[in-house]
Amino acid sequence: MGLLDWLKTDKIKECQERLRHHPDNPRLHFELGVEYERLGKNQEALAAFQETVRLDEGSAEAHFNLGCLYEKVGDGRNAIVHMIKAGNLFAQRNAPVQKETARTKTQELYHKFKLDPGEFAPGNGKT
Repeated sequence: MGLLDWLKTDKIKECQERLRHHPDNPRLHFELGVEYERLGKNQEALAAFQETVRLDEGSAEAHFNLGCLYEKVGDGRNAIVHMIKAGNLFAQRNAPVQKETARTKTQELYHKFKLDPGEFAPGNGKT
């Protein structure tokens, strides 16, 4: 293991230790997810970001990261659901660049996974 890998692993241990003292802190779960994602530990990153949104449903960044991770693991439906949520949350926050990034990514996901945007329209239970 190289120095960079050791430092990343050390950062995960640091996040886990802080979470032992503050298990309901969504920001700490988010940070842990980022570190897992950097190491390519997609399942662990998914779990950390899922816990982030369980604790803070309004975390646009966590929904965005979940969308990207679900894309990586081939789960198009969940990728789209979380990317739509991210775009809506960024819009509520008046963050136009992030909103547009999420909406563009959503369109790419529809195409990549050959899914119909109508399946994800409000009121059909998908989003």
